[in-house]
Order: sequence, then structure tokens, then C-alpha cells
Amino acid sequence: MTALLVADALCRRYGSLAAVDRIDLRVTDGERHALIGPNGAGKTTLLDLIGGATRADSGRIRFAGRDITRLGPARRARLGIGRIHQRPAVWSSLSALDNVVVAGWKQAGGFRSAWTPGRFRSRVKAPGAALLDQVGLSGIASTAAAHLSHGQRRQLEIAMALAGRPRLLLLDEPAAGLSSVEVHRLAELLSELPRTVSVLLVEHRLDLVYALADTVTVLHDGRRVATGEPAEIRTSPAVRQAYAEAVR
Repeated sequence: MTALLVADALCRRYGSLAAVDRIDLRVTDGERHALIGPNGAGKTTLLDLIGGATRADSGRIRFAGRDITRLGPARRARLGIGRIHQRPAVWSSLSALDNVVVAGWKQAGGFRSAWTPGRFRSRVKAPGAALLDQVGLSGIASTAAAHLSHGQRRQLEIAMALAGRPRLLLLDEPAAGLSSVEVHRLAELLSELPRTVSVLLVEHRLDLVYALADTVTVLHDGRRVATGEPAEIRTSPAVRQAYAEAVR
């Protein structure tokens, strides 16, 4: 399959600590790729490097055939990289629908494309309502985000990210703080995302990872330990050793 994201020999150091140490990563079109590993393995740092929140000390990142290594997060977002952080980032005073409208405003063409009420409804509001329906929030479109549960805010943030029409969605521990019911709902939501959107997921819930991922990459001490299908990773001695070393 065609490679959408290719990272070659990425490095990021903080003093003497190599948070990411010459990591290679490949995500293909439509793939669900998970990053797992013990705490401090470098997972979030790697996600930050790909999203542009952190600059690599060395190495290269290519997205859709373009070198994006030196581009900032806003430029990468415009190229089609969406990001969801560990804590949901929504506008608390806005309704759920308005959050999605604001998130997708530029991709919908901005003010020039929606300067009449009719155009606003057809080009901005209606697509936003469709995204809320897609993530299971259509019944609370007019509710202020401040009044949503943590799980609902996570669903809303996914709708907001999709409003940006990403080709690659970066998810940093989306199940953090969710109840078992909410994790199940999240798994259903992510499994139903169209394959036009590739997903790179950092997650500690291995049951969620193995249910969703096509490919799993394991990190330990900033290095890549293994990459393979979930069935391979489950039984990998190198992976078991990495987790065992982390708890010594």
C-alpha cells in the first residue's frame, strides 16, 4: 500500500536523554497504526514530532510525498494532519455544534464561501451536524461543551478533528479517563472512521489497541523494539522483555 507518512531516523534529545532515538515509522493510506510501550518510552514525543509541536534534532518526516520536517503544526494541519491530545481541547462556552463549525471553518472555505445564511447552513452548519451524528452527539448539538461529560468531550474533539478533513489523525491516549462503557463507545467510533483517514494512535489500553490496530509499533527507552501485526506483537519475546524491564 502507498505510504502516507514516512519518518526516517527521527531523533529528539533533552540534554543527555534520548526521548526518541533514530526511530523509523511508516503509516500507509487507511491504516490504523498503534504506538505502545511502557511509560517514558517516547510515544507522545514521537507523536509531537509528527504533529509539529516539537522539532526533531535530526531525521526526516515525509507526508503524502512532501518533506514536512521543518514545517510548524499549523502548516501540517493544513496539509491534512489532525491531532487529538490526552486532554480534550474544546471551547467550553460554545455549543457542541459551534465547536465543530469553528474547527471546520477554514476547510469549508471561510467567510467568503458562507457569507449568506443559506451558504452557511449548507457549507458549514449541515456538515458540522453530520459529524456530530457520526460521533453519536446529534442529540446534544445545542449543549454547551462545558456541560458535556469527559467522554462526550472526547467524542466532540474527534468530530472537531474530522471537520478539518484530515488524511492522518494523531490520537494521544484517547481512552484516558474514560469509563468501560465510554471506552467501548470510543472503540466503535474509531472502528467506523472512513479508511480515507489514516490513524496513528498512542494508547495504554492494549485491549483497545488490539481491537483497532492493523499494525503495532512498540517503543522502549526512545527506541523502536518491534513493529508487526497485533498477533505478532502479543507473542513477541522482545515486547515482553521491554515491559518487564520497565517495572523493575
